[in-house]
Order: sequence, then structure tokens, then C-alpha cells
Amino acid sequence: MARPITIHDNQSVQNYLCDYLTFNRYMEDESNPQSMRNAMNDIFNGVSRLDYGGNTRPLSVSKIFTLLSAMPKITVNAIQEATGQSERHSQRLAQALRVASTAIQNAMIKNNATSMFEKSEPDYPHLN
Repeated sequence: MARPITIHDNQSVQNYLCDYLTFNRYMEDESNPQSMRNAMNDIFNGVSRLDYGGNTRPLSVSKIFTLLSAMPKITVNAIQEATGQSERHSQRLAQALRVASTAIQNAMIKNNATSMFEKSEPDYPHLN
């Protein structure tokens, strides 16, 4: 019996990063707090160098950033379709993206960067 497909919800990270074309543009944006930029730099550089066993070449930070900013859900199949990489490399990328997405969500919470996603109820007085 095959393993079930792992689906990681990346919607909040995608919404946070989608306004930036590249990792460098994110890092250069002065409107982002320095603490958040430091956290993002640590996350991306750390995830790119994770040891997955076997090949020790680091993953591309720009590829990780681009995929995180474009994918609402992270799956091996979605990565394989988006990048055209082999299944094994797509598995490695998926693992890195899940780690990065979780770390970014935690950094967003710690640095109060989630306030931009809080949805307020629209005020419709005529409907009350």
C-alpha cells in the first residue's frame, strides 16, 4: 500500500511573500522589520543547507523563495509539475519547503507579521 500524499498548507506564507519577486527584494524592503528580515535570512539559508542524506549540495534559495511565494499547498506532485525536476529531487524540495513554511509561520507569529491577514467582518449596518 502506498503512502498517503502529504499536503502542507502554505497559504499564509504565500500571501506574505507574494508581493516580492525575489528573496533579495524581500530583504531590501525597509518596511519589513529588521527582526523579520533576520529570521527570514536564517530560515532560507538554513533550509537550503539541510542534510537530507546523500547529495550535500545546497538547494537554491531563490528556488525555495519562488516556490513558497507561488504555492498555496505544498505537495511533491505540485513541485514536480512546477519545476520539471525528478521525483526524488521534488521530494527533497518538498521537505525543505515544509520546514521553511513552518519556520516562517512561527516567525510571523513571533514578529506580529500576521496582523495583515486578520480578516475583520465587514460592517453592514443596513443588514442588522
